[in-house]
Amino acid sequence: MPDPGQVGGLAEFIDLLGELRAWAGQPSYRALAKQVGAMMRPPQTVSASTVVDAFKTGRSRLDMDLVMAIVRALGVTGEADLARWREAYVRAHIPPKAVAAPGTLRQLPADLATFTGRAEALADLVRAAVSGADRVVIASIEGMGGVGKTQLAVHAGHELARAGVFADAQLYVNLRGFDPERPPADPADVLDVFLRALHVPTEQIPADTGRRAAMFRERLHGRRALLLLDNAVDEDQVRPLIPAVPGCLVLITSRRSMAGLDGCIPLELKAFPVSEAVELLAAVAGRDRIGAEPEAAERVADLCGRLPLAVALAAGRLRSRPGWSVRDLADRLATGGLDAVAAGGRSLRPVFDLSYGSLSDPARHMFRLLGLHPGDHFTVEATAALGGVDGDTAAELLGLLQDEHLVRAGSDGRYAMHDLLRRYALDHCPPEGDPEREAAWDRLVEHYLHTAYRGAVLQFPKRNPIVVPLQTPPPAVVPLTDADAASQWFEAELAALRSLVAATADTRPTAAWQLAWSLVGHYTKTGRYREMTAIQTVALLAAERLGHAEAQAYALDRRQWALCGLGDLDDAAADAERAVEIYRRIGLELYEAQALCGLVGVYTRRGDYAAGLDAAQLALTLSRARKTKAYQKTRAQSLNLVAWCMGHLDHAHAEAAVPLAEESLALFEELGDIWGQATVLDTMAYAYRACDKYLDAIATYERSLELRTKFEAPVLRATTLLLVGELHHLRDDEASARKAYEEVVDLAAGSGSWVVADAEQRLAKLAESR
Repeated sequence: MPDPGQVGGLAEFIDLLGELRAWAGQPSYRALAKQVGAMMRPPQTVSASTVVDAFKTGRSRLDMDLVMAIVRALGVTGEADLARWREAYVRAHIPPKAVAAPGTLRQLPADLATFTGRAEALADLVRAAVSGADRVVIASIEGMGGVGKTQLAVHAGHELARAGVFADAQLYVNLRGFDPERPPADPADVLDVFLRALHVPTEQIPADTGRRAAMFRERLHGRRALLLLDNAVDEDQVRPLIPAVPGCLVLITSRRSMAGLDGCIPLELKAFPVSEAVELLAAVAGRDRIGAEPEAAERVADLCGRLPLAVALAAGRLRSRPGWSVRDLADRLATGGLDAVAAGGRSLRPVFDLSYGSLSDPARHMFRLLGLHPGDHFTVEATAALGGVDGDTAAELLGLLQDEHLVRAGSDGRYAMHDLLRRYALDHCPPEGDPEREAAWDRLVEHYLHTAYRGAVLQFPKRNPIVVPLQTPPPAVVPLTDADAASQWFEAELAALRSLVAATADTRPTAAWQLAWSLVGHYTKTGRYREMTAIQTVALLAAERLGHAEAQAYALDRRQWALCGLGDLDDAAADAERAVEIYRRIGLELYEAQALCGLVGVYTRRGDYAAGLDAAQLALTLSRARKTKAYQKTRAQSLNLVAWCMGHLDHAHAEAAVPLAEESLALFEELGDIWGQATVLDTMAYAYRACDKYLDAIATYERSLELRTKFEAPVLRATTLLLVGELHHLRDDEASARKAYEEVVDLAAGSGSWVVADAEQRLAKLAESR
C-alpha cells in the first residue's frame, strides 16, 4: 500500500491517490463512484466524472469527504491508516511555510491510544482548520460531561500537529468551567500563563486583562497557533483568549453553548452510536472478547448510555476481570440504582459504582480521598500525604486507579481526575468534621506547606525565616534540590496552593498565612502582582483572626510591594505605613527598617524623593542598631535608598550621595550579594550623572553591566546600556552612543521591551543627524 507519510503538496497527494488506485487493482471510475457514494456521509449519488476530477493534477483543492470515501473504497480500512491519509490531506492543503520548528510550544495533553469513532466530527474540525488560512477559526465542541469533548479536541489537535499545521504553537488550558470545588479560571491568569509560555519577560506582562489580551494577540502575530480552551464556562471567559491572527485555530470545549461568540462554528457532540460504543469497548477490553458476545456488548453500551466516559470505565472493569463474560458485566450494570447525572436516560452511577465497588479497600479509600485535592492534577507525593501511605504505595494505588480509568496519568508524572469522577469521589468521602476526612486534609495541608517552605528557601535562601511546625514526618517528600526545581514545582502547583490558602483561612489560619509567605518569592520572581495582592489579603485576614501582629505586618508589607507593581501607589503607601506602625509597636526594629525600605519605594515611585529620603534615613538609623548579617543587608539597602533619593534632589545632595553609595557597595560586597552590588552601582552612576561627571557615570554603569552578566537579566542590562548611550550622546560621542544603542537592540531583541523601540528611535535620529 502506498505510504502517505511523506506527502508534501497537493500534487504529490493526488499522485499518491493514483498509486493507491493502482494498488487496489485499477477499478474503473464508474465502479469506484458507486462505492464512494455509498460511503459518503450521508450516502449520496456520486458521478464518475466527480471521482475522475479527484485524480487530476493541477487542482487547487480537494473535497475532504470525497477523498476519504475514495480512500476507504480503495481498501484502506484501519483507523490508523485512515488517520495517516487524513493527515496527508491536511498537509497537502496548508501553506508550505507551516513546518514544525525547533522550540515549538507543544502543550496538548497526550492523545489516547484507544480514541475511537467521531469520524464525522473529526472531519468537520479538520475541514474548518484547513479552510482558515485567511482568518481565525473558532470551533466549539459542546455536549454533556463525559461525552468525549476533550478527547476529540485533543485527538484533532494531534492530527493537525502531525500534519504540520499550527507549527508555531499548540497551547492548552483547562478553564475549570464545571469543577465541583473550584471557581472557573480567570482569563487574566490564563493570559499570564500563555504570555510566559511565549517567552514574554515577567516585568513586561501587564496587570489588567485587556492589555494582557492585546499583548497575547500581538505575540501570536505571524504565527500559526492552535489554542485548546478546555471546559469553558461561557463566552465571556474565552473572549480575551482568542487571537486575531489569520491561520490560527481556537478549539473550545464546553457543556454550554458558545453561540454568543461571533464566527464560532458549533459542533454538538452526543453519545456514541451503538457501533462506536462497542468499538470503544473492544479497544479497551479486547476485540476477541467483545466480538464473541456482540449482543451483550451492545447491551453494555446501552446501559452506559453510550457515553464514552462510562463506556471506558465499564470496559476497564471488564479488562481487569478476565473471569467475567460480557454478559456478566451487563448484568451488574443493570442492577445499579439511579443518579442525577445521566446519559441517554441511563444513570452513570451504576458504571461508577461498578468500578469503585470492585476496587480493593486501600484503592477505594485513596480514590475517595483524592476528591479532596484542590488542584487540577496531583503528584504521587500529594497522594501519599492524603492517604497517609508511603510513596511506593501511593504510586501503586494510582496505577490501580489508572487501570480502572478512574484517574489518568500525564506525561509529566502527574495525575488528573475527570470532574464527574471528582464529584463522585466527594460523594463517597466522609463528611466535613469526620476524623478520617480531617486527618487526610491536615496531612495534605502539611505536605504543601512544608514543600512550599523548602521551595521558598531554595529560591531565596537569605529571606528572614519563619517557624513552620511539623506535626508528623511526611510519608513522601518532593525532591526539590535547587532553585530551578523549586520554581518548576511552584509553577505546576500554583492552582492548588491558591486554593489551599483560601480553604485554610478560616479553619487553619496559621497554615494560610505561612503558605502565603512561602508563595511571596515565586510571585515576586514571576511578577504575578495581582495574584500576590489577593493571596496576601487572605493572609492578612488569617493573621488578624489569630491576633498574630508580626504576620499581619508581613502580609501588609508584601501586599504593598504587589500593589506597587500594579501601580496602585495610594493603597501601597497605606499598607506600608500600617506595616511600619505594627513593627514599631511590637519592637521589631529590623523588620521596621525593612518595611521603611518598602515605603521608600512607594514614595520614589510617586516622585516624592524628599519623603523617600526621610523614610530611608530612618531605616538607616534602625539598621545601624546591631552588627548582625541580617542588619548588615538592611543597612546596605537603606544606604542605597538614601543615596538614590539624594541623587534625585539637587547637585549638592547628589555629590553627598556618592560616598553613601560606596559604603553600601562595600557592605554588599562583604555579603557576596551580586544583585545588590549591581543595584547600588546604578545608584552611584545616577549620582555621578546628576553631578555632570559623565565619564565616572559611564565607568560605573559598565561595572554594573559586568556584574549583571552573572545572572539572567538581559532587559535590565539593556536598560543600563540605554543610559550609557544617553551619556555618550550628552558628551557628543555619537559613535559610542550608536554602539551602545545597537547593543541594546541585540541584547533585548524579541523581548518586547520598550528599550528596543527606544534604542531604535535614538539610532534613527543619529542617522538623520549625519
